[in-house]
Amino acid sequence: MAKPTTTGTSDAKNKVQNGFVHKKKPGPKTPLPESTGKIAKRIRDIKRTLAKADVSLKAKLESERRLIQLKYLYGERKIDEKEREMAVKYHGVKHFERKKAHRKLKKIRHRIENTEDKDELAKLNENLQEALLDETYIENFPKTVPYASLYASNNDDGKRLSKKQEIRQEIQKAMENGNGFDDLQSNYRQKWRTTLIKQGVIEDVTPVMVEDESMVQADSKGEQDSELKDDFFE
Repeated sequence: MAKPTTTGTSDAKNKVQNGFVHKKKPGPKTPLPESTGKIAKRIRDIKRTLAKADVSLKAKLESERRLIQLKYLYGERKIDEKEREMAVKYHGVKHFERKKAHRKLKKIRHRIENTEDKDELAKLNENLQEALLDETYIENFPKTVPYASLYASNNDDGKRLSKKQEIRQEIQKAMENGNGFDDLQSNYRQKWRTTLIKQGVIEDVTPVMVEDESMVQADSKGEQDSELKDDFFE
């Protein structure tokens, strides 16, 4: 019986042993972030713990710190939900506009390659920069904001047109500075966080990052010293 063979380098990861193809096992999957429901349950559990009368000061401090962290994380997940909602809602529009912007860029570059007139070339280069800005606008539009279409006629609406121009200028500035678009997205995430706080959906909390347990230990020691003093005066 002929031995099975592999076909090219694409099957290099698969080993043939005793007539069977053994595929390489996939690596560990990245764990999914906790849902808002699970985080809310953990928040309730900690609140029940804090309501107990027999909680030590050290345990209380640790629980309160963890509670703040979970409340902040709950807000982050709410913002993530908004980003996913916007991504799904405007996927079709952005896909259409992405293709249109790409065709526009391709056409301008083709004309630049085949143009010798200096005045026309200068104008085409201006058009190229505008087309590049269009493409960047589509790809980096703030994820928490309803998408303002570049090409749809309903952009004649004053408020929507003003918002589009504002974001377009912010994206252009980020392009010119060359510092990426992380800051832009972070700013709009923070704006949506502020909105959720005003709506009462999430709480206005900021986690306190403690590098070690010295703060907790110091508070715990203070509790012990207080108990010793009480014993002394009894």
